Amino acid sequence: MFLILKTGGGPPGTEYNLLKKAGSLLGYGHSGETLAKISLAIKGIPKTEEHKANISLAVKGIGKGIPKTEEHKAKISAANKSVNHFLYNKNHMESAKLIISIAKGTIVYV
Repeated sequence: MFLILKTGGGPPGTEYNLLKKAGSLLGYGHSGETLAKISLAIKGIPKTEEHKANISLAVKGIGKGIPKTEEHKAKISAANKSVNHFLYNKNHMESAKLIISIAKGTIVYV
């Protein structure tokens, strides 16, 4: 379902907002020509060591690779148990069980 508003709030040059979320650029993609222009514009701009480190962290994912304390691990474990677990009260489909068994090299009768 789409909400179409005459706003001019969509991609540049459009009069109507035809995106999945009204007033947002969610779902919008730049054209190849625009991406090339952006790439050219940022090439050759010097970056500080701090900036490079921040880019590296962003690419890796915030907090990724940072060791967690035992207390933090216990909290994460507790939060993902029982009713909070995403598979609580659900079962894998038969096709998924077969794929998992092939990947693990085990036999699962479906």
